[in-house]
Amino acid sequence: MEEYLSRKDLIAQGTIEYLIIVGVVVIIGLVVVSLTTNLFDDTQNIFTTSTRISSTTGIISINEAVVNNDGNGLISFSNNSGETLTITSLNVGGNILDYPDTVLVQGTNKVFGLNDLNDSCSCTGFEGKTRICNVTIYYTSQYGLEKQFSTNVSVDCIIGTVTTTSQISLIQPIGSDEEEPSIHLCGELSDLPEYSEYIIINDCSEISFSGNYILSDNLNCSTLNIDVDEVNINGNYCTLTGNITANSNRAYCENPDPYCNYSWEYCQYDCGSTWIEGEQKNFGLDKININGSIISTGENGLDGDMQGGNGASSGTITINDSTILNDINSIGGNGGNAWEEGGNGASSGTIIITNTTVLGTINSFGGNGGNGDWASGTGGSAGTITLDNIEGLTEINAIGGNSFSTAGKGGDVIFVIPCPDVIPTINVSGGNTPAHCSYNDSWCNESENTCVDICGGAWLPASTGESGTISPPEGMCNAKVINDFRFTSPPSIGVINEESHTISLTVSSITDRTSLVPTIDFIGLSINPLNEIANNFTNPTIYTVTSADNSTQDYTITVNPLSVYGITLNLKDSFTNEHLTGINIDCNANIYDLNDNAYDSTNQNSPKKIDFDQGTYLCTFSKTNYDSNTMVITVDNNDSINIHLNPQSFPEVNYPNFSSCGTLSVPDGNYVLENNIGFGSACIRIGANNIKISGGNNTITGDINSTGSGVSSYTGLKLENLILNGRVISTGLGGNGSTGGSVTATNCILSEIYTIAGGGSGWAGGAGGAVILNNSSARLINTKGGDGGYYYPANQAGPGGNVTINDSNILIIIAIGGIGSYMGGVGGNGGEVTFNICPNPTPDVNVDGGYGPGGYGTNGTITPSDCHDP
Repeated sequence: MEEYLSRKDLIAQGTIEYLIIVGVVVIIGLVVVSLTTNLFDDTQNIFTTSTRISSTTGIISINEAVVNNDGNGLISFSNNSGETLTITSLNVGGNILDYPDTVLVQGTNKVFGLNDLNDSCSCTGFEGKTRICNVTIYYTSQYGLEKQFSTNVSVDCIIGTVTTTSQISLIQPIGSDEEEPSIHLCGELSDLPEYSEYIIINDCSEISFSGNYILSDNLNCSTLNIDVDEVNINGNYCTLTGNITANSNRAYCENPDPYCNYSWEYCQYDCGSTWIEGEQKNFGLDKININGSIISTGENGLDGDMQGGNGASSGTITINDSTILNDINSIGGNGGNAWEEGGNGASSGTIIITNTTVLGTINSFGGNGGNGDWASGTGGSAGTITLDNIEGLTEINAIGGNSFSTAGKGGDVIFVIPCPDVIPTINVSGGNTPAHCSYNDSWCNESENTCVDICGGAWLPASTGESGTISPPEGMCNAKVINDFRFTSPPSIGVINEESHTISLTVSSITDRTSLVPTIDFIGLSINPLNEIANNFTNPTIYTVTSADNSTQDYTITVNPLSVYGITLNLKDSFTNEHLTGINIDCNANIYDLNDNAYDSTNQNSPKKIDFDQGTYLCTFSKTNYDSNTMVITVDNNDSINIHLNPQSFPEVNYPNFSSCGTLSVPDGNYVLENNIGFGSACIRIGANNIKISGGNNTITGDINSTGSGVSSYTGLKLENLILNGRVISTGLGGNGSTGGSVTATNCILSEIYTIAGGGSGWAGGAGGAVILNNSSARLINTKGGDGGYYYPANQAGPGGNVTINDSNILIIIAIGGIGSYMGGVGGNGGEVTFNICPNPTPDVNVDGGYGPGGYGTNGTITPSDCHDP
């Protein structure tokens, strides 16, 4: 009987071993079932990303195994044998662990603790990776037979500890003192990026090596300091109690040269050689909960004798999928002080935050410029802050550094669409420049080792640096506004009533309103119908602006055909009978000739009224004895209009035609644009004085450039019936302070006009060129006067050029005086701006006098005074 049983056991065992071998071969390479899903709480953390070699079929299937670098772990397996098994022990890599007889019913699984594996299945050196260990499970069948099952198992080597949920009954080895295993992590390791390796953070030691770090557990530090560039910390959803700090190093001198005054017993640091840039501490945080603050700073520049050192910029901060309970601070280093020239303040670093809750304030401050008696350093700019899916944030400060010279610019704040539900309070101000003396001096009593500060120059007023921007504009994620609505063909600018959200335009009654192309300037996420797409405006049309928060605003666009009953011609220029002979007017296909008898030729101001059928608004004026020289006059919907005929419209010589970009140098005179032209940034360079360009309603793409030299400038640039996508640049050069050239535009659509004068080197600054707009539109006019020449106090800065706006639209006018010479010159006077009719909307106008050590220039005038945005 015993021999039979023995033979039967051998046969059974052989069959089982064969099945085991087949099962192992089948399952090689399969992805195992996640223990996290089946057994562990979702908030616990184990690796599930690697491919496991385990038994998923046969008598017993291994579900998952994890081991930490202390030799402790967990293993889960299931009973697939079809009968009830009693587990007695495990052999893991040669280390045998005995368990109380543990019943494993068919179809169920259990979790077993693994303690003190040490070298038998060690994870030391395999942190964050997987390794293969041999596992043998010893069990007793329901018939009382002792058996075993062996397989190779893919073990996840983790960092820190893992626990099971309270619902899981954990089986501990006999003799183990632990009620719970010592393996624990804070979150899902499967969420970690695929870094090749991690550096474990399990204490509050300073981070002094570049690389990727991971928290092994919750950490309690007063400060976790980052002292190296390119550090990424994955918190693994653990909590860090305390602050994270990083201090970027200032530039250091290759060969320091201290300046010492031994009688006064002090030394100051100067650099006798090359400055070496310091290391900037950039770092990123991912999946971390911080109960403290994040502080990134740049070191201050060293004080010096001749020149102070520049401050260091704070590093870039990148935060993803985290929670920050306190402030995030990025602060640029201050410039060092010196007796002569102070160092520059540094910018604060960029801050990029995604999918994160911030319950404190975000602060980004540029460093202050260092003080110097001769010159102070500039203030540093505040860094850009980009926020994508942020919650809890109530305040942002991105403020430029202060300086007695040039204050720093405020930072730019960008909200990635969609914007947060609650927009925080935002301050993007530039830094401050307090009222101060332009040149500091001191009186010293060496016998008493004392000095008294005195002012050696003029007192300058307080000012502020340039403000940053907020995107969407003004932080309005719900902004949905049309700022400008117009047609370029035919030219017509919409009148916007923001209160009623209506826009009205006027076109000729013969215009085809079924296919007009609008150009729209709007604030919002999108507009429908689309910008610059043809649309039917026969009836009032709705345009809808959608904001970044998906709210909408409708605007009703009405395009009115113009009806005119007559034209009053008021010929105000010095015409002779010869000039009038042959001039005719074509209105609504009716020709009206003007000849000697059309009016009293002895009175050039006498009007002539011409009546014609209602419904026509385009009239073509031509002089028949010249070839194809025409001008188009657009009248409004009044009963009549004054048309000022200028003899220059019909010169005694034919216009030279041109059809490509180039230089108009000889001769002075009038030019006709044959068709649309343009390429590059400067399409036309004016090389002569008194140039007139008649566009024939054609378009120039590129700049028209007319730059003067020496004490003279190109003058008398005139444009008519022209659409210019580039800029008009009619400026003077520096050196002897040449004036800006004047520009007159009639019936034109322009972008920007610059008639800025040149600065003087040994001379006074030139005057800005005059600008006249007639029945035209432009975005910007800048006629700033030239700055006064250096070193000569008498060299006053030049005045801003005068600007005249007749029946035209303009958004911004700058007609300010230049800056007085460094050695006490007076600032230039502001220009005079005159409107015959206030544009709608009213433009921003600046006619301030320029500043100078010798005093401010006089402010210019605006007539009427209410024709600008205060």
